Amino acid sequence: MDKKLNRLKFVFIYSIILGLLFLILYIGLLPISLYSNAFRFWLIVFIGLCAFPFLIKFRRVYKNQSRMNIDVSLNKIKKQKVRYVYYVLGGLIILFIILGISTWPLFNTNRYRNLIDVTESQGFAQNIEDFSETKVPIVDKDLAFRLGDKKLGELNLGSQFTVNNYTMIEMQGELYWVGALEYTGFFKWLNKKDEGVPGYIKINATDTSDVDLVSEYKMKYVPSAYFGQDLMRRIYFSGNMDKVFSDYTAFELDEEGNPYYVKTVLMKRFAYSRGRDAIGVVVLNAVNGDVDYYDMNEVPHWIDRIQPTDIIIEQLGYYGRYVHGYFNTLFAKKEVLQVSEGYSYVYNDGSFYLYTGLTSIGADESIVGFTLTDMRTKETIFYRIGGATEFSAQNSAQGAVQDLGYRANWPILVNFEETPTYFMTLKDAEGLIKKYAYVNVKDYSVFGIGDSLQSAQSNYRENLRAATTNPNKGTDLTTVTSTVVRIVPVNGTSNYYFVLANDSTIGYVVAFNVSFEVALTEVGDTVTIQYYEVNNTNVYTVDSFDNLALDINE
Repeated sequence: MDKKLNRLKFVFIYSIILGLLFLILYIGLLPISLYSNAFRFWLIVFIGLCAFPFLIKFRRVYKNQSRMNIDVSLNKIKKQKVRYVYYVLGGLIILFIILGISTWPLFNTNRYRNLIDVTESQGFAQNIEDFSETKVPIVDKDLAFRLGDKKLGELNLGSQFTVNNYTMIEMQGELYWVGALEYTGFFKWLNKKDEGVPGYIKINATDTSDVDLVSEYKMKYVPSAYFGQDLMRRIYFSGNMDKVFSDYTAFELDEEGNPYYVKTVLMKRFAYSRGRDAIGVVVLNAVNGDVDYYDMNEVPHWIDRIQPTDIIIEQLGYYGRYVHGYFNTLFAKKEVLQVSEGYSYVYNDGSFYLYTGLTSIGADESIVGFTLTDMRTKETIFYRIGGATEFSAQNSAQGAVQDLGYRANWPILVNFEETPTYFMTLKDAEGLIKKYAYVNVKDYSVFGIGDSLQSAQSNYRENLRAATTNPNKGTDLTTVTSTVVRIVPVNGTSNYYFVLANDSTIGYVVAFNVSFEVALTEVGDTVTIQYYEVNNTNVYTVDSFDNLALDINE
């Protein structure tokens, strides 16, 4: 009877252990990897839990047999063997502690600093496309949420679905914010699980009027689904139980518009304990649930973001902090840099970059330079160009319209005619764009504000030329009179590109508001223009424009 009772106790105890294991794996999705701190913890816990009932049993039997003068040598040996398990556990705990200590920055400053390869460069104007040649997003994530919610309301879907996150991507030469529709609760999922959510929101980042619900794709596998349709559970049980993932989940589209979720796979470079770094991605088809893993050199080219932002910021922090070793960070702090509090994304020459500033310790109003990190390769360029922090630039733009109470979004770095410049939108209390602002990085007192992009550019250009920070100050205006051989409007803007007969190797860009005659100009018209010559470019921004075939008084 006692044996049967003891057997039932063992069954009960191990049923609880197995139930806990099920919860940790199915609900918690515990990574079975030494890179996971949680896995190391639960490994020790479960070994201890499994051995504990045997230790208690042999200890009780040993005491009872000792009282009855029965030979206890066999049970003593068994008890001792169970104790060995705890000796091993103790050894594992000590080993993990030693490994953790061995990875402290105190002993590994160079290894931490070299987690990210940073190249210093002075060629900002050569490396970054001019603002007139690239797409500058005027829609930030906050406005994307507002526009997306408005679209769902118009379609009477707001009570059933929502969008929890947006990802900026490049697709067919345009920048878009894309976000998958999500269930608003368990019962919404239960009613729609067989067909899935009805698509995703797609918002043109350069045009607030271009907002669409793409409904051709019914997505069953999303973060807000449950059980086997839950995004992470689908990935986990598709051969990825041994992988550690970043927290961020990117929603991206391939070239045909098919929706995918992208999760970055991580490792730890230093003794399984520290030094997080990306080693690949897992991609899930949101429609059919297919899951694929790609090493870093095999990732499909349509995936714009591989490197997690938080890891880049962390590694840039190591790069700036440990420039002269660990103790320098505590005492002299010579040349120690810190990452500024915010960041933004820059699209340049077909790639996404993470932009953030680097400041000296204790410097609140200025940066010593800024970095651009490729979101696929993690290649980083440090431009040692001193200037205003992003907060200072925001305050400068907001100060110019303080009577209106507009708030500036987080600045985006642009190349404005070879001048590093912050671009911002100014929004009212409802989050709607009211004005645009350009603020000089080197001197935040130099800025331009306007009701349109073109007027803001003209205002900034005028102020820039009058400022001491202007690289063109002192340069005379160049005047040209010639015949127009090509003229085309720039898609998505109010600018025009044109070429003159006197030199077909030089191009010009002119905003429509420079002159009313710009939009009326045709090939064959003779024009007189003025512009400032800028080094290292064959495309000049026109300052004044006069079509000699027209006589319009403005």
